[in-house]
Order: sequence, then C-alpha cells, then structure tokens
Amino acid sequence: MTDPVEPLPEPNPNRGGAGPRWMRWLLVASLALNLAVLGVMGGAALRFRGGGPHVMAVRDLTFGPFTEALSPPDRETLRREFMGEPGAFQAERREARSDLEQILTALRAEPFDPGRIRSGLDRQKARLETRMDLGQGLLADLIARMPVEERLKFADRLQGVLEHQPELRRPPPTEP
Repeated sequence: MTDPVEPLPEPNPNRGGAGPRWMRWLLVASLALNLAVLGVMGGAALRFRGGGPHVMAVRDLTFGPFTEALSPPDRETLRREFMGEPGAFQAERREARSDLEQILTALRAEPFDPGRIRSGLDRQKARLETRMDLGQGLLADLIARMPVEERLKFADRLQGVLEHQPELRRPPPTEP
C-alpha cells in the first residue's frame, strides 16, 4: 500500500520565494565565504607567481623586464645576492615603516609642518636609491658573469618581454 502524496505548500509571497529565509542567508554567507577563499588563493597565486615573495622584492626595484628575462636560476642568484643578510633587509623594512609612521604623525600634527613630511619622504628616497644602486650593480655583475651563450639567450628573452609589454615598446618612427 502506498501513502498518499501531499502537494507542496504554496510559496509565501511575503517571503520572496520557496524555502525559509535563514536558508537564503546561509546560501549568501556560503557564497561570500567561497568568494573570499577564492580571492585569497588568487592573490597568493599572483604574489608567488614566478618564484615567491622574495622575487617580488627584486621586481620592486623596477628591474621589470630585466628580472622577467632572467632565467630562474639567475633570478634566484640575483635575489639571494640582493637580500644578502636577511636581518639587514628586515631592519631596512622597519626603518621604512618608521618613516611612514613619522609621516602619518606629521600629517595629523597641528600646527602642520610640511618640512617634516619632506624629511620623511627624503629618507625614503635615499633608502630606495641605495637599494636601486645595489640592485643595478648586482644585475650588471650577474650579466657580466654570464657565458656568451647565456647572455645572448638573456638578450632574446629581454627582447621578447619588451615586445609583449606595450608600455615598453619602441614608439613608431615619426616621419620628418
């Protein structure tokens, strides 16, 4: 013998559809959590693309196309030489953070003193110039140590990077 089938209740027009309201909120919360996890994973993948966060430190030096054209072992060598002693790099980051905090304090100070802002920005500029000089010297030394074949491959990869980045392409010649 079979049980009689009862018809489903009609949706309540005041609730905006079938199912309890808490279930819709649970679905929205689940979707939001999934999107957050996806965003974190995507951000991590972009950050670690090409060798990890330490490579990003070298890219921050605006070596851009040069860094991308290096072979992975050469990129790692440059990163290792640039980082030198990890404690020194961490101390430099603490100094940069301290400068930013001093700038924030100066921005909020009354009376406002633009000289304090300029001083903090000048310290940051000097630190960046020192890092840039170090990085350029290490890159030049690395290239100088390359055997001819490797240097030519590097030149080909660099040209390829330049051709794929519109902002770095040579402008078309202008007619006289």
